[in-house]
Amino acid sequence: MIMKESGTYLKYPILGIDEAGRGPVIGPLVVAGVICRDGSDVEILKSIGVRDSKKLSRKKRNTIYKSIIGKFKIKSVVINPTIIDRSEFNLNVLEYHAMREIICFFNPRFVIIDSVGTPDTVRKYFNNIFPDIEFHPVYRADVKYPVVSAASIVAKETREMIVKDLHEKYGEFGSGYPSDSNTRNWILKFLNNDIPMPDIVRRSWATISNLRNESNT
Repeated sequence: MIMKESGTYLKYPILGIDEAGRGPVIGPLVVAGVICRDGSDVEILKSIGVRDSKKLSRKKRNTIYKSIIGKFKIKSVVINPTIIDRSEFNLNVLEYHAMREIICFFNPRFVIIDSVGTPDTVRKYFNNIFPDIEFHPVYRADVKYPVVSAASIVAKETREMIVKDLHEKYGEFGSGYPSDSNTRNWILKFLNNDIPMPDIVRRSWATISNLRNESNT
């Protein structure tokens, strides 16, 4: 093992990878990586308050994000809805491809991934590609390890900035999640008026067919 469950790392440098935006019907999926060169980097992350991005207020998350990008090397990969819709691969594999790009960018010795799919599946996939890198896919890694918490924050903030730009261009569509009534009503305006939806919508999502059926009743 390269780390204890408490998040204490035993070997460096180590790359943390996480994502934001798997579930929305509008907007991209973002995968991000942050690298710690040594134990002092982990202590810096702890000192600036990194934790799972879902447990931070928007203001606090943004403040920590600015500290991360000012002190650490980061890499983000944006997977747009058009890629999601046209791809022959499922969302897990698309994430793996993005992770590969991040791993190649950093060329680390060790990687902790907030596991997408079973840890064994993730480990086998990456070990076949990067036999000299040690991989540790862990469920809820963004809660357990500061370097993955940092990646979670970078991914979330990157997506939030993109969504903000999309709101300015396409109008207020809410959070982009299927459970959001503002999002659903925004999509229904296109469906009810038989207007093509912009490319920011994941048209292959079941949400769209469900809303289309709703608009026809």
